[in-house]
Amino acid sequence: KFNFDRGAMMTNKEEITEVIPPNAQLLDLVHISEPYLRPLHYDPIFDCALAKTLKAIHYKGFISVEMLPPTTNGMTKIHKALSFVNKVYGPV
Repeated sequence: KFNFDRGAMMTNKEEITEVIPPNAQLLDLVHISEPYLRPLHYDPIFDCALAKTLKAIHYKGFISVEMLPPTTNGMTKIHKALSFVNKVYGPV
């Protein structure tokens, strides 16, 4: 099994289609994060490609938000992150 990490994938400049589809049967968890666990920001090209790929492989597992606690406007940033994930990725 493997856990997919959006932030690590972005940092390493890996291609979604080269990582997820060939390993779809092993995908156990998807972490939606930013590099270095910064608060989430929408990347239209990356996020649309990832959401489309998860739907294509019929992923039904968990999607989690992974980020460090925001230092300012914490609840606002957490709400924004959850809204972003729900809008782009859920339901898959």
